Amino acid sequence: MDLTRLLLLLSTLAFVGGLVHAIVTLRAGAWKESLWHLLPMATGFVFQCAFLYLRGQAHGRCPLTNLFE
Repeated sequence: MDLTRLLLLLSTLAFVGGLVHAIVTLRAGAWKESLWHLLPMATGFVFQCAFLYLRGQAHGRCPLTNLFE
């Protein structure tokens, strides 16, 4: 597995982890503003930006031309 696919997988897992955490806390009625709600989104954003940067460097252009990207 190359680095770009790993970064995309990690970003997806971070976003899914944040979603699962939000659903669990909402269903339990225990929603409170905290860093734990922002952390998975920020982590996913960083991994996704790194993925897009590396794909852009590999292609020499903006890497938003197919469904994978």
